[in-house]
Amino acid sequence: MNYQEWLNAIDKLFQESGAKFTCTQIEEELLRTAHQQGVSPDDFVGRGKHLTQEGSLVGPLVPISMAQAKFLVRILGLVGVILILLGLVYFVFGAYKLIVSYDDITTFASGANDGYAETYRKDVLWFTYSLFVDDMLKAVGAAGLGFISKATAGILRATYQVPRT
Repeated sequence: MNYQEWLNAIDKLFQESGAKFTCTQIEEELLRTAHQQGVSPDDFVGRGKHLTQEGSLVGPLVPISMAQAKFLVRILGLVGVILILLGLVYFVFGAYKLIVSYDDITTFASGANDGYAETYRKDVLWFTYSLFVDDMLKAVGAAGLGFISKATAGILRATYQVPRT
């Protein structure tokens, strides 16, 4: 039995069983694989798990109500602003700590404390670097999460047409 005859036999079995679908609604790859493996039309229709019925498809998530959308937009927008401001505070604090450690940096550059200069230089460099990098990573992380939160609020606002308040 060639492939087209096999498909016609499956369609005929679907009609006899009262199914509301045909072979055109089943994945082509699935049909070809079953035919190549020698599955008979009776076995293919009898398995049932290969078929996709309209009622068995998993749909999108249940839409949320307008009140829930307004709440989420308001909260996500507020959280976004707070996180962006927190990122700005971290940035300013990191810059402040870098400026305050200027005295240690100049002492390092002048080569003072020669008795333990190498260790001291490494300590000062590591301290300065860790202060700045640590605070900048916090600033970028907080601001990034803030922008993501604001973007999510914007997507929800556009999807549910929530007016700006």
